[in-house]
Amino acid sequence: MGKPLAITRTEHSSEDLRSFASRSRDGARVRRLLALAFILEGASRSDAAERSGMDCQTLRDWVHRYNAKEVSARVARGAHAILILDGAGWHQAGGKLIVPENITLLPLPPYTNRPKH
Repeated sequence: MGKPLAITRTEHSSEDLRSFASRSRDGARVRRLLALAFILEGASRSDAAERSGMDCQTLRDWVHRYNAKEVSARVARGAHAILILDGAGWHQAGGKLIVPENITLLPLPPYTNRPKH
């Protein structure tokens, strides 16, 4: 089993996200907000995805996008952040992750255990 999804943003509780969802007229936004609320409440990725009518990969991408907005907001005005990604499966968004303009993703090269000569 993969690493559990974690939401790192702390400014909204699951109740806040549910409240936002109840006021939205956009069905896709409602599903995303409810899925994030389920994750905050401790649901597994598969359970949260199923209850929100999306697949696990889509939910994972949305959690990463939601967390990236928090990182972006914490970068000083005029500054730029670089996030280093190892080869972990949850760091592979397949080019679908929308990254804020003040963040650059820097993937590490593949690991090799061969000694350098």
